Amino acid sequence: MDLIFTSRAIFLLCSLYFQNIEALTSKDYALLPPLFHQDNYDKCMLLEKEALYCSFEYNLQPLDTDNRFWKTIQEISQDPYCYKHDNVRHSICVPLTCSRWKSHENLTGDDLRAAVNKCYDEKFHEFNLKGTIRNLKCDTDQPRYPIDSLDYFVLVIFIIYMAIIVICTSCDIIARSKPPEKYKAFRNSKWGIIILSFSLKNNWIRLTTVHETPDVEYLKPLQGVRFYNTILVIMSHTVIAHSMMPVTNTKYIETMSHKVAASFITSGPLCTSTFFWLSATLLSYGLFSQFETKPLTNKMLLMAFMNRYIRLVPTFAVVLLFDVSWWRHMGDGPLWNNIIGKEFLRCRKNWWTNVLFLNTIVDRFNMCSPTFWYLALDSHYFVLVLVLVKYIKPREKRIWTILGSLFCINIVATFLNNYLNDFEAYLLPKAESVYEMKLIVDNPQWHGQMVSSIGNTCGPIIGVGFGYVLYKTRNKKLFQKNRLAWRILQYALSYIPALSLIIIPGWYILSQKPEHDAILASIIAAFGRPIFILSIIFAVFCCIHNNGGVTESVLRWQPAYILGRLAYCAYLVQLNVILSRAASLRYPVYISDLHIVYHLLADLASSYFCGLLLNLLIELPVSSLQKLLLPVRPERGEIKKKVN
Repeated sequence: MDLIFTSRAIFLLCSLYFQNIEALTSKDYALLPPLFHQDNYDKCMLLEKEALYCSFEYNLQPLDTDNRFWKTIQEISQDPYCYKHDNVRHSICVPLTCSRWKSHENLTGDDLRAAVNKCYDEKFHEFNLKGTIRNLKCDTDQPRYPIDSLDYFVLVIFIIYMAIIVICTSCDIIARSKPPEKYKAFRNSKWGIIILSFSLKNNWIRLTTVHETPDVEYLKPLQGVRFYNTILVIMSHTVIAHSMMPVTNTKYIETMSHKVAASFITSGPLCTSTFFWLSATLLSYGLFSQFETKPLTNKMLLMAFMNRYIRLVPTFAVVLLFDVSWWRHMGDGPLWNNIIGKEFLRCRKNWWTNVLFLNTIVDRFNMCSPTFWYLALDSHYFVLVLVLVKYIKPREKRIWTILGSLFCINIVATFLNNYLNDFEAYLLPKAESVYEMKLIVDNPQWHGQMVSSIGNTCGPIIGVGFGYVLYKTRNKKLFQKNRLAWRILQYALSYIPALSLIIIPGWYILSQKPEHDAILASIIAAFGRPIFILSIIFAVFCCIHNNGGVTESVLRWQPAYILGRLAYCAYLVQLNVILSRAASLRYPVYISDLHIVYHLLADLASSYFCGLLLNLLIELPVSSLQKLLLPVRPERGEIKKKVN
């Protein structure tokens, strides 16, 4: 009975928590001209040489001052959380929609714009409105970006590589059918190692086999954090993809900020900072453990960076090659060239900044593949952690003074950066800012705060400290006394601060809409990420030392460990998966909470499936060849366990 009552109470609270705080419903709103419209693209392309499909913005103006439509448009457009309804965005098949202008075949540039403008002036005359066409972009039955020599080169490389994969996999299967002694000799030979590196069967076994070393078992919850964090990243990108597209129910986007659930969208920096903390923790723990009795030399630091570079770059270079070549040919539609085409042009221009991890510094407003900023910043922090650990190691007794000083300096720097630039505490999900990803691509706050090295440096600093704590407590049994009390304390000091940071500031800003306070926003920006990370750390620390309760069961879940291995590849391809789905749409979409959940599940499955292929075909072969060039001595007492 208590369980039923509790369930109903939770359901009621959640329903009240996530409902719209206010609803902008009006009969006048329903009578307004459609903000988004798209003609039948495929039907237009059937016109062959006469096909002309144009997308544009139509900036509205009233024909007279007493226009009731115009007054409603102005009233709605003045709300910063609503779309600018005086700027409709339409895509039309010119020969069918503007059929009076048969001479459109010979019109280009300003003449075509004038013809479409005249067509739309007549179309909107019933609303007593006129307008001006802007950003006119047209497609014909011929591709805007035809296949070129680079595309053919990438295709040839792909065919050759897949042939190598097939041959090596076949050789591996044949070799496995021979007596164990011969197969063992084959595995240990130089050519055998190379062949097995490209074998899908062998790589699948490597992926699903867990090497049960003491360190693997000790740090297993961290791999779980990586997996669940990746889910949160994909979820936020799924929501952004829905918001960036033309929608039929515009009021859903315009009132999205009124939902408490929207505060989870604004908390993206908190989620990303956890990745930086996690990387720094694993690196510092490895350095303190590996060089416990010997000094760290500059040569060792350089080799560590080169090792990481060789391990990471080939995999995301493959994704970059896809972005600059065949991605633009994989689909079409009213939105395809505007989304995928832009990515193609940016990557053709700035692909090299990604390879050198300079994409957050050089021409960052034209960044190729926006999600790759994480790799650049994580690489910068990798160098920072290497240098920091080298400096700390001979001064181990002063580690907390050093890290505490750096932490305080970063807090002050983050506060000043936010305050002097007059940034908001979060990237607010306003209708116009999320449309076409303006919230990210063209937003100085995203570049100057969210993906800047200043705002995120608390993660690696805390990570070095936590890695040192894990190193010092790895053979100690903690939380043995008063286990229940420690578990309750873990829940209180982890979930309450973390969820409060996610919900309360976002709810207050989005729901109450207070006037911008630069000091309050800067305090939230400076202290939000470190408090969130410290909350997660306490929970993870309890899980590592086997007193995490439900949290530990979730983080130590065996499939989460395997899927955590795929997190890197899934992260690399998830933007391609999500944007391809969004760009291939033919009409404005209906969006709801349920549809977002459906698409999230689809995006997760697709991202991890494509990530699995990338892992088996590229990441694991590269890591195997890397070990051949830089052999690593296996740990003693290693036990192999295959995950079913």
